[in-house]
Amino acid sequence: MAKQAQSDGTVKKSGLRPQTEKDVDAALKSAIENVCKFKETREQMDQIFEEESALYTEHLKGAQTAVTSLNELYDQHIKDNSVYTGTYHNEPEKKTDAKVALNFAKGCAEIKNVLAGNALKYASLSMKRMTLNASRYHPNAPVMKNREQEIVLAQLPKEWGIFQRLSFLIPLILGIICLAMYMNLRNQPDVPMNMPIALFRFFYGWGHFAFFVLCFVALITLIAGHFGKENKKKLLQSYIERSPAYAETEKADAELEKYYNEKAAKAKELSDTYFDIVNHQILESLINKVYLAPFPSEFANVSDLQAALDLLNSSRAENLKEVYEILERRHAEAARSNAEAQHRAKMESIGMETLRSQQKAEEYAKKQAEYAQKQAEYAREQAASAREQAESMNRLADESAKQTEYARQQAESAAATQTDVDYMRRNS
Repeated sequence: MAKQAQSDGTVKKSGLRPQTEKDVDAALKSAIENVCKFKETREQMDQIFEEESALYTEHLKGAQTAVTSLNELYDQHIKDNSVYTGTYHNEPEKKTDAKVALNFAKGCAEIKNVLAGNALKYASLSMKRMTLNASRYHPNAPVMKNREQEIVLAQLPKEWGIFQRLSFLIPLILGIICLAMYMNLRNQPDVPMNMPIALFRFFYGWGHFAFFVLCFVALITLIAGHFGKENKKKLLQSYIERSPAYAETEKADAELEKYYNEKAAKAKELSDTYFDIVNHQILESLINKVYLAPFPSEFANVSDLQAALDLLNSSRAENLKEVYEILERRHAEAARSNAEAQHRAKMESIGMETLRSQQKAEEYAKKQAEYAQKQAEYAREQAASAREQAESMNRLADESAKQTEYARQQAESAAATQTDVDYMRRNS
């Protein structure tokens, strides 16, 4: 997005004033820096890399110290233990060896948990700085489109605000004055004493025509201002796309990306070394395959090893075989309890879903009943209205019958009167 050059090597002109270009470059650079936050992101990366390096040194030193202590303890007290030499066959007289072996294995399991937790913290911190780099904004981020529009709109009023209003209002006001003078002078054949004859002739003969001309000029000015503003907007948008501010910020973005990649490569080397030492050399090759190897993997955890030690110390078990049998029953009971708890939770969930369905059905039935009641009330109202209309029609029919009977009587009376008149005419 840097400034484009023409084929002859010259910089393409934007059509804007130099000061406008400087203002746009400064606003765009500030907007990009506010969005991308190069300085703040660099500081956050530095902090995370420092924490990651310190955590690597601390955890690796702690792991090596723990392994050294385990090795010394193993060489001094454990390597000749019958459980570890394979000579233990659940003999009651070797109960002490079993207790010592369990106590040592429990310590190994605790160290294993600590090392696994440290590895998780270390991996979490690495993921944090990866997320920071992946989620940071770049100069070409979509959010910059909104900032570009804000910069364009901020520049437009400076170019077309007061000038556009005056260029439109002045001709319009003059046109209104011309029309007002024309309307005032058109019925006055004599020139007012305080007015020059030239002005009188102008307003008297051309005032109305000047009004239309000036209104047309105001309209043309307004249209020209509108299209000029749109043209200015296009020029600004075109210039922003090739502004040198993008070239500068893209350079800063590339430097930050390069910095992160270099530091991340070094951090990855340390991470690979850390996990190779902790996961493979200590946890897998030493603790799992040597120090916890005499015990079944399903019981080689801190809680089961502590439970086994308690069973031997309380004489509820006299050898490891009895310990494993008790632990197996406990595991089975725990699995059964978990299954029952899951089943209860599932049934409760089904019950709650059924209850919600019943409630929904009841609400629906209630709404249907309310709707049916409203329909019944409406039907009753319609029936009452129909009865009222029928009664009204009956009343109209009765009235019509009365009117008909009255008309018939009037006709008969008129016929009798006409007969009497005819008789009197004949006799006369």
